[in-house]
Amino acid sequence: MTQMIQDLRIGSKLAITSVLSMLLVGAMIFAQMNGNSAIRQRTEASIQQSTLSRLAVEAKASVRGMMVGVRDLRLATSPGDLQAAQAYLDNRFKGAQAYVGEALKLSKAPENRARIEKMNTLVGDYYNRAAREIATVQKETVAIEGKRAASGELAPELEVELFKHRGEVYRIAREVGLPIARELDELSGKVVEFAKQRGEEETAAAQQEMSSAERNALVIGAAVALVLIVTCVFSIFTIAKPIQALTRAMRELANGNFSVVLPGLGRKDEVGDIAGAVEEFKVKAEQKARDEAEA
Repeated sequence: MTQMIQDLRIGSKLAITSVLSMLLVGAMIFAQMNGNSAIRQRTEASIQQSTLSRLAVEAKASVRGMMVGVRDLRLATSPGDLQAAQAYLDNRFKGAQAYVGEALKLSKAPENRARIEKMNTLVGDYYNRAAREIATVQKETVAIEGKRAASGELAPELEVELFKHRGEVYRIAREVGLPIARELDELSGKVVEFAKQRGEEETAAAQQEMSSAERNALVIGAAVALVLIVTCVFSIFTIAKPIQALTRAMRELANGNFSVVLPGLGRKDEVGDIAGAVEEFKVKAEQKARDEAEA
């Protein structure tokens, strides 16, 4: 193996080590870019889940605000109270729709997306089937209460109608609104829990990717350093030292010592070429000197 490396041309040795170093540096850059990309994706996913969790909490708060609005509708005793309660309810309904809509855009997990879609449907059901129905009946109730306040008493048929309206409001709130509100609260809690868990998983995965990228960079960096060290060692022992020995032998030859043995003879690289050329010169010079002596 050593002889084979020694016989390689110096240009080939330099080219091989340069190419190997460039490949390792390229691998280091690729590993770093790949690791950064993976970390960035995991970090973005973690942030996305945190945002999704926040949106679910905001949606949950808006739904509870809708419940407060429904309560205010039921307790309203004047048109002004009804208008204020309806405005508050509409505002919280729009907020719930906005938060749920944003959560739908961010959600990618099928199971959590199904929960958010169900929340979106239930928010509409709570507003249209419970809150608006209660508002309609309560408006009639407030009108009858206004007649009582104006005249001091009500006709028996209005008393019966008032009693029916109050019973209808209670029925809608209990049979329609309450089940929807409970399901909404349960779903929003599950969405928040799922998003938090997924966010923690993505954060842990990002940390693992970071550790993996650091390890890869260290391994490739160590390989680059090793290649450079091996290149330096081979350059010293296969190029520098043979040339120094050949130079000393050539000085001996210049001083007339034709018995000197030139190092590097037999090698197939540039050092061997130089040693061969000098050996040929030595033989011819020695022959010429012998001929001149005989003459």
